[in-house]
Amino acid sequence: MIFEVKVDDGENMVGAQSLKTNIKAAIEKITKLFTEKDPSASYRFDEEPNFIFDVSKLRDKLLENASDLVKIEGILDSSYLLPRHGSSAFIELLNQLRSRPQLALQLFMEAASMGRRTASTYNALMSAYLYNGLDWKCRKLFIEMKKEVVPTIVTYNILTSLYGRLCLVPYMERIFLEIKEANLSPNITTYNNLSSGYVTAWQFDKMEWMYAFMEQGPVKPDIKTHLYMLRGYAHWKKVDKMESIYELVKDHVNEKDVVLVRTMIAAYCDSSDPDRVGKIEALMKIIPEEDYRAWLHVKLINVYAQENLIERMQSYINDGFNRNTRVVTKNVMLAIIATFFRCNAVEELAKFVKQAESARWRICRSLYHCKMVMYSSQNRLEEMEKVLEEMEQSNIDPSKKTFLIMYRAYTDYGQRTKVEQVVGAMFKHGFEIPGDVFSS
Repeated sequence: MIFEVKVDDGENMVGAQSLKTNIKAAIEKITKLFTEKDPSASYRFDEEPNFIFDVSKLRDKLLENASDLVKIEGILDSSYLLPRHGSSAFIELLNQLRSRPQLALQLFMEAASMGRRTASTYNALMSAYLYNGLDWKCRKLFIEMKKEVVPTIVTYNILTSLYGRLCLVPYMERIFLEIKEANLSPNITTYNNLSSGYVTAWQFDKMEWMYAFMEQGPVKPDIKTHLYMLRGYAHWKKVDKMESIYELVKDHVNEKDVVLVRTMIAAYCDSSDPDRVGKIEALMKIIPEEDYRAWLHVKLINVYAQENLIERMQSYINDGFNRNTRVVTKNVMLAIIATFFRCNAVEELAKFVKQAESARWRICRSLYHCKMVMYSSQNRLEEMEKVLEEMEQSNIDPSKKTFLIMYRAYTDYGQRTKVEQVVGAMFKHGFEIPGDVFSS
């Protein structure tokens, strides 16, 4: 989901709950929805220079008495703002109360009782519901709204945002058709909501089509459009197209959007770009050191392992141990093992295995098999045998491959007695015996 901000919605609670998150993107998105020009609104904010300040004071009084319905009613009845400024005051107050849906609802009902139930007041309450993740209330209010007033482009933009973040693409597209049927003109927010919805639902072909449509149409892409495209291409692993969009919004992303920077790094981690390490490290410099993410750390370990950069891989591994980051993916562990093997770094591998066991990283049989092969290649047969004890301590049973590694090692170094012991153990475990075991 692009954003999700929720509060508890118990029937006996009157706006006293605080937001469970303060996602900045959600605030910007809803503010944009609400502050669009709405032809049904007749704002008169310029009549008094202190209008917004006075509405804010009224909001604070309501919040201070959020748990007392009687006091709230008294405050609303005694306020000079509502009679003097009419719908303008209600709409502005609803906007400022969007994080308190219960209070916003009560204010909306107050507006209805005074005959001020307009498209703008409906939009404000729908915005409050959307802001707090009360999706079903937002949809229900829209159904009621159509019986009373004519929806505006702001209304439909709220709905495209709602269905987009829920990945309900058919519903989102149906709302877009309703806009056309209502002879309303889609604006930049409409198209950006559609683009965002396609990215959220991972329908990247439609995202790309929408971008091309905007480039050719009267409503041109803006910076938000490009940010959605950048995110979409990153998730799509289309790094070439991601880079071309990044050039358009580079300064903004580097300064204000660390989340998107991480998304781009993840795209490079999963790509086959020959210069991915350099590009990853350039982007990593943008991320503040305190903005640590374990999942990204693990991806970087995997990249350095795949690129055979053992020193950098070990640096990230040790940092991961210090941060109590756990690797639980077998593929990452196999990549680490393969790097130690290619670099013939058996001592480093042995140390890593002990640390991984203590840190409760994903332990697999291949870790021990790699140690056995590397010890045997250096004729360190006693140390190879001790690996069996380590496997037993980790509750990992020997497999046919375990015995074959030992069989080949003893055979190569002429340890006939040991070979016979291994063959006997293979018989005991029911494994197939190598074809050359009885050769002279």
